[in-house]
Amino acid sequence: MKLFRIGLLSIALSSGMNMAAHAYTGPEITFAQILADPGNKSLNLNYAHQQEERGDSVSALGAVERILLNSEEDDSLRLYYISLLVNVDDLQAARHELKLLNGRQLSEADQKTYDHYRNNLGMSAQAAAHTGTEVEALVAIGVRYDDSAGEVFTSANPLLTTSTGDMSVFLQGSLSFRTPLQRTENAVLRGGIRGQTLRREVFSAVDYDTIGGNLGVSGGSQSFTWHVDAEYLKVFVDNDSYLTQFGSKLRFVAGLTETTKMTLTGSYHDQNFDDIAATIGEDGRSGGKSAFALGLRHKINENTAVGASVGYVDKAANVDTFAYNGLLISTDIFHNFQNNLYFRGTGSYQNLSYKGILGRKDNRFLTAATLGGPLANLVSGSNTYLSNVNLEGTVRYTERNSNLVGIDFDSLGGELRLIFKF
Repeated sequence: MKLFRIGLLSIALSSGMNMAAHAYTGPEITFAQILADPGNKSLNLNYAHQQEERGDSVSALGAVERILLNSEEDDSLRLYYISLLVNVDDLQAARHELKLLNGRQLSEADQKTYDHYRNNLGMSAQAAAHTGTEVEALVAIGVRYDDSAGEVFTSANPLLTTSTGDMSVFLQGSLSFRTPLQRTENAVLRGGIRGQTLRREVFSAVDYDTIGGNLGVSGGSQSFTWHVDAEYLKVFVDNDSYLTQFGSKLRFVAGLTETTKMTLTGSYHDQNFDDIAATIGEDGRSGGKSAFALGLRHKINENTAVGASVGYVDKAANVDTFAYNGLLISTDIFHNFQNNLYFRGTGSYQNLSYKGILGRKDNRFLTAATLGGPLANLVSGSNTYLSNVNLEGTVRYTERNSNLVGIDFDSLGGELRLIFKF
């Protein structure tokens, strides 16, 4: 989010809209209270209302910026932020924030406020849709432990089936962009690259590196959006090429209500496996992989959202022993706490039937729980320069049950990582 900048222009707000300062009638809130609990959303919001009523929109802006960092999906809060930017004549920043709301499924009241600001800021619907080019970078460093080395880099293709525990360190990075397509209303070009390197303490022979990327186009309206992507992934194990994958993904998102969305996703990837020092016959896995899923996502309140999907996967392979198809089920939940901490939980289940003569059938389970938040929460004082550095801890459990003897495995582990956002 851009920091506010004091501008030189002002606009007259429409008398038909009630844009008066938000009345605050509670007990006085001091800045010392804010410093003592900087992540408290309701405290910061009430402080903003208090300061706005006193004519101190600059202090109100600072309070809203603190909570907007971890409430980016709160459309009403962003509209309030826009009103404060207008109060201090920072119209350029107000227009930028307004563009971020384009395509969002707003409530009736928020839609009226959005239209009001769009009209009074001199922005056409097309101009509101066309943000400038945005670039975002992320770097994460961390440590990880698995009590079974069977989960090397994916639960689908474990290279080892041993219960020996192993500690590892990793470095992850990504760079993404999005830019408007000037000749097409409500459409953007976006893409990015990402990579990861992981080094193990015990099984160094299966250290791995990944590099991948995507390039796609998105568009649509407030109630319906579409996304098309071309994707690439390359995996190296012990510096040898193990997997080369490229393909495409198509996703449609339709708003059913103000708080519920339905998603339809389809993808196809061509996978080419190579043998490495730790494997024999991996090239038999090579072949196309297609997947389809239908999901729902529901926003319970401004802090909590849940989702679930049901899908189907079909994997072709040069050797039937590695070809399979079956059911996919996934769930997730995300919750923002008052103190800027957040919780993310995910779970998935796969019921797979292999096409070889052995009649193999697998049931696979994966669950993960993550707790994270700004590093500034752990350091005394305001430390706003740490607001873009998050600390996350994750606990993860993976299990594979098969009707064939000797290939079951499970792994319980966790990781701790620092995330730097730019």
